[in-house]
Amino acid sequence: MLPARIAEEILEESNKEKNNINDIIHTITITEYSNSKVEHISNTLQIETHLLVHSDIVIIQNKTAKEMADLIIIKVEDKDDYSWK
Repeated sequence: MLPARIAEEILEESNKEKNNINDIIHTITITEYSNSKVEHISNTLQIETHLLVHSDIVIIQNKTAKEMADLIIIKVEDKDDYSWK
């Protein structure tokens, strides 16, 4: 083989290696970005779920308190409230 042809082949191999390395770097970058996005979405969902559960608890407690207050008012109006005795 001629030295020029050998140099061309070496250059081609070198370019292939560079492309492979660039592809690997690109893949790693995308993976890291995707993982951070997934983690962010996961954290956001956990926070939203936490808030939703606690807001449901507050609504239930508020409803229960109103129902208890209504029962107390009914008992007081009927003069059938044992706490007054």
